[in-house]
Amino acid sequence: MAMFSDEDHKIDPADIRIRGRSCFVELLGSYPRVKILDFFLDNPGSPYAVSDVLTRVAVSRASAYNTINLFHRLGVLKSEGLADRSRLYTLNDNSSITVALKDLDFACCDAAADAACAAEG
Repeated sequence: MAMFSDEDHKIDPADIRIRGRSCFVELLGSYPRVKILDFFLDNPGSPYAVSDVLTRVAVSRASAYNTINLFHRLGVLKSEGLADRSRLYTLNDNSSITVALKDLDFACCDAAADAACAAEG
């Protein structure tokens, strides 16, 4: 995962929080699609079954299945095979949509980190 840094600090975008929520969710709202997308952005390269997402993200089973299927059809997620009869999904780094979403996530986290540093300052 990319890190933001200055001379004294390294900041992981997944660690930046506003009112206990990720910057991405704070900016776009805590809708099921946003929460699931945020989960995959915070865990790039790691394959997850829908059941894994359900244990980590507070969304309904139907929302999880519908959203993951949509993101797979759009190319945001790619299938990584099967484990225990469950299809595994991971973020598709070759998708232009994924690249744009990562840029938005990093820009949001960078702005939040700047604001936090200015508040401490």
